[in-house]
Amino acid sequence: MESFFDIDGNNFKLHGEWTTKNLAEIMQALPKSISAKKIDASNLQTIDTSGAYLLYEKFGTVEIANLSAEQKKIVEVVNSALPLAQAEKTKGLDFVQNIGKIAMEKTEHSKAIVSYIGEFGIVLLRTILNPMRLRFTATTHQLMQAGIKALPIVALIAFLIAVVLVYQGSVQLTKFGADIFVVDLVSISILREMGVLLTAVMIAGRSGSAFTAEIGVMKVNEEIDAMRTMGLNPLEIVVLPRVIALIIILPLLTFVANLAGLYGGAFAANSLLDISYTTFFDRVQSAVKINHFWVGMIKAPFFGIIIAMTSCMRGMQVSGSSDSVGRYTTKAVVETIFLVFIADAIFSILFVKMGI
Repeated sequence: MESFFDIDGNNFKLHGEWTTKNLAEIMQALPKSISAKKIDASNLQTIDTSGAYLLYEKFGTVEIANLSAEQKKIVEVVNSALPLAQAEKTKGLDFVQNIGKIAMEKTEHSKAIVSYIGEFGIVLLRTILNPMRLRFTATTHQLMQAGIKALPIVALIAFLIAVVLVYQGSVQLTKFGADIFVVDLVSISILREMGVLLTAVMIAGRSGSAFTAEIGVMKVNEEIDAMRTMGLNPLEIVVLPRVIALIIILPLLTFVANLAGLYGGAFAANSLLDISYTTFFDRVQSAVKINHFWVGMIKAPFFGIIIAMTSCMRGMQVSGSSDSVGRYTTKAVVETIFLVFIADAIFSILFVKMGI
């Protein structure tokens, strides 16, 4: 077998032709580990990119002495290109790994959601079969915190939004002498969509975040673990009262928001268009069907379930330090508002298909 190299201590001397045709022989002859610090190419006849690549694989970017100008150019091209190729390869692998990691995280998150909903369903069924299991004191406390104390801000927001709708709508309707139709615009939009939607967003930001933070602090302080140690179910003690409270209170808050919105519309119409309060509400009675009112009210308890379940689930996922509480509280608010809008879109499509 032709010799293509000599090893003299830390010196590695090249011989013959390091080309593609001899590559198999060279690779077979090379030892698995070489600790050469210097490569001498004085006896090297020729080298191509395959040979230069093999040297790079074995020695990296070690300086090769006594290369001809042509040989040096080939080696330099390979040495400069391979690190970039390796980086692109690593970048591609990182991209694939990140996709896999995200897919695994989403799968685990989906499993956690299904498990959470299933366990809560069992707790809810037990409570329905035995209502005395419900913690009435905790439920009434949540009704007060999430409902009664939220009345002023919900009513104010609905009032102001109605004023804005009148002002924006009148700009266009006045051009066609259709001022009176601003009543239809405001009343239908408030009763069908804006009243319940604004209420849900406000409760998601106000009460939903509070649910996540409260339960998260309980997790950090190991109160949830203490409940489980005592044989108590945290979903029954902590989550169920909050869910029931929002199911009850969100329709009531929506009703208040509807009233505030209608009065806000009447106020703005009277101030801007000289439409009297009597004319405004007479028009509401003649132009607005009762189904517009019930469309908004039907959505309210479902939005309450979404807000309470999502916020409490995120609170249960808190772990570690107080930093985790803030992170999951932010996630809870964003997710609840996002899910409320998705649910509202689904309801809108269903009601249109049903002709309501």
